[in-house]
Amino acid sequence: MSEFELIDKYCRGIGPKHDSTIIDLGDDAAVIRPDGDADLAISTDTMVESVHFLAGTQAGHLAHKILNVNCSDMAAMGAQPKYATLSMSLPSKNESWLAQFSSSLKQQADHHNVQLIGGDTTKGKLSLTCTIIGLLNKSKAISRSGVELGDDIYVSNVVGDAALGLASLKGELSLPTHHRLAAEVAHYRPQARVELGRGLLNIANAGMDVSDGLIADLRHLCDQSEVAMEIELDRVPLSDLYQYYLQNGGDHDFALYGGDDYELIFSCHPDKRAQVQSLSESLGLSLTRIGKAVEATNSKKISFQVNGKSISASDSLGYNHFA
Repeated sequence: MSEFELIDKYCRGIGPKHDSTIIDLGDDAAVIRPDGDADLAISTDTMVESVHFLAGTQAGHLAHKILNVNCSDMAAMGAQPKYATLSMSLPSKNESWLAQFSSSLKQQADHHNVQLIGGDTTKGKLSLTCTIIGLLNKSKAISRSGVELGDDIYVSNVVGDAALGLASLKGELSLPTHHRLAAEVAHYRPQARVELGRGLLNIANAGMDVSDGLIADLRHLCDQSEVAMEIELDRVPLSDLYQYYLQNGGDHDFALYGGDDYELIFSCHPDKRAQVQSLSESLGLSLTRIGKAVEATNSKKISFQVNGKSISASDSLGYNHFA
């Protein structure tokens, strides 16, 4: 099977074809014609075996994750994901693996209304690189630099389960079967909060997704917006699974520093609380207020409280590719 036969068999026809697609797979480049009133949002992520995922991870899990990780970047900006390119470095042409990968990728592409329009394949260590292109109304992007003093700070859903899942998969943590499976699903199959991102366009002052860890990513918001934050640790939302972990000797480190959650954190003015609540109800997704933005007076950007009392905790831990 040649490279072009592989592309034809496992990559062509993934995602709905959009009217704005002029040329897609099979040419030297894809050509798209976006709406003249739209900005393009573009992001790229790479996943490398033994760096971003464990060796032997199922193909379906990898396809799900690579697309959702990229769509999560679109969600963080308030963009609607529209097109994707995918480059794959593969150790061999394993058709069973490719069929599972293609099926899962198509399912997620259909779910997010994303069309695969190009990419590349080569032989080598297993590695996946996806570029995602989204659309949003001109000058409406949600950035990291818009946090205002006094803003409420929110996070969607729960945090920490994905990190628990990775620890379980690596044999560093023992959980009952039903909790273990839930944690591993959280790790393998994150859900990009695209609808939430779109709903925040007229609510949020700033935002981003949680990939490196809640505290590390809140610190990114602080750095870009030149503010500090007071975070109420007892308000950080945790699942029943995480509560079980805590009740059996665990701590909050996975939730605060673990990463890979791909939930959204955002800031907005306190007078938007009713709108946030309404959005939460319409999406059936919890949006929890965990703190507020305050003036930055020193190098420590994040301070912590429990039951209204200040406590000491690190504000700088989180995933670092080159640490």
